[in-house]
Amino acid sequence: MAETYNPSSCDVVSAQLTPFNTEGSGDDIDITPIIVGFTITQSIERPALHMAIQCYDGIGLLESLPIRGEEKLKITMKAHDLQIEKTIRGRIHSIDNVVPSTARDAVGYTLHVMTEISYEAALYSITTAFRNKPASSMAHTIFKKYFSNTQDAVDDLGYQEMIPYGGKKYGMAKDLKRYFYLQPSEGFLSLTIPDFPPQDSMLFVSSKAYSANSPSCSFRFFENFDGYYWCTDEFLIQKYTNNNRIVELNYQAFTTLDPRDAVSQITAIEEMKNTHRTNLPSELQGAYLNTVYEIDLNNHTAKRFNYKYLDSIKKYTATTGSAGPVIENDIHSKDFIEETFNVSRGNAKQFMVFRDYDTDKTGGKGEVVRGEQHYKEIIQNRTSYSKHLNATRVSASLKGRLDLQAGQLVKVNARKLNVSGENVPNKQLSGNYLIQSVIHSVQQGLLDTDLKLIKYDWNDGVDI
Repeated sequence: MAETYNPSSCDVVSAQLTPFNTEGSGDDIDITPIIVGFTITQSIERPALHMAIQCYDGIGLLESLPIRGEEKLKITMKAHDLQIEKTIRGRIHSIDNVVPSTARDAVGYTLHVMTEISYEAALYSITTAFRNKPASSMAHTIFKKYFSNTQDAVDDLGYQEMIPYGGKKYGMAKDLKRYFYLQPSEGFLSLTIPDFPPQDSMLFVSSKAYSANSPSCSFRFFENFDGYYWCTDEFLIQKYTNNNRIVELNYQAFTTLDPRDAVSQITAIEEMKNTHRTNLPSELQGAYLNTVYEIDLNNHTAKRFNYKYLDSIKKYTATTGSAGPVIENDIHSKDFIEETFNVSRGNAKQFMVFRDYDTDKTGGKGEVVRGEQHYKEIIQNRTSYSKHLNATRVSASLKGRLDLQAGQLVKVNARKLNVSGENVPNKQLSGNYLIQSVIHSVQQGLLDTDLKLIKYDWNDGVDI
């Protein structure tokens, strides 16, 4: 039977609720009929995927079961634009917005769900120490112990996925349909994790990670439909670029409603807002100029290190996947940058690092002294990069597209915004963007997808 094409339709195929400690007993309950809507939220700034399910319960399930906020829930959704089907194996962790109907014959409420792996990890708290290990090794150790044991990944993508920077793609024993992507870091660290839950521990370790392959030092830990990522933005950019998996979206004055032109409808951005154009007060917080005072406790010295964006711009990876952007593509002119962000003005964002480690791992002083930690480089590069990554920040809304997820790379083809009606590209808004966050919302069977997009390059200079 042919699939039904509808660019905005999305159904809950099944939703099986399993009361605590009854798995395999056959006591699963189908709650599909009482689900009236849901939202799924993912972000590269958040370590866990979240789902909120709106229910209209006319059979008294909330009280008669009762639903306690401890149940497992396996829910499968299908979007009828690209026939995308997604399954979330989750745990209900809270219930709120309980409101009786006007006739008092039903009750509405919201079930909040995390994936089962994230839920179980969040029940732990970690107090432990690592000695002389790369940050990526620490992250892998934490993940295997508290999230899921890992194994060699078996690709079911239909193609051989290329993993950049010598990274690894692991299968997860607890969910064979998803993966853990890990980018290697450099240097040996000694860290103590001070009573953090596993998600926060992964973020803590990522904040100390360094790689010469990723000058942005933007190591992140987040969850999306694919699984989990512990990596930098450069890793994400190269992963989608090298595998030719960049999704193309279009923003223009008119989108055809001709059902024979399905491509135009499923790639059309309905609404697009440039939510962040330029913000000088924010840029004064280290975007173009910052200073680190390094206090060396071993050698009793102090040094000042000035970071200038104009000297470093070419080392960062653009969201095009190419070598660093050129100054002509910055939102500010070179003359303005040099005149405004100037050491003589004293407006450099200042940081202080206490150095109790040597450049050499032993430094001739034995194991008492730690090796290079790269804290200066991490602070200066991450501060500047994060400001420029958000130099062009866009919110976009479109129908359908359950396939879009946080950390994905999309190419936006935007047309010039003026009254002339010229069919020419908008070189500031067009280009490759990282999906910072995505919210999929389904109400009455209709799917809306809201994206927050960010890109390092202000002006790609691309031709569409």
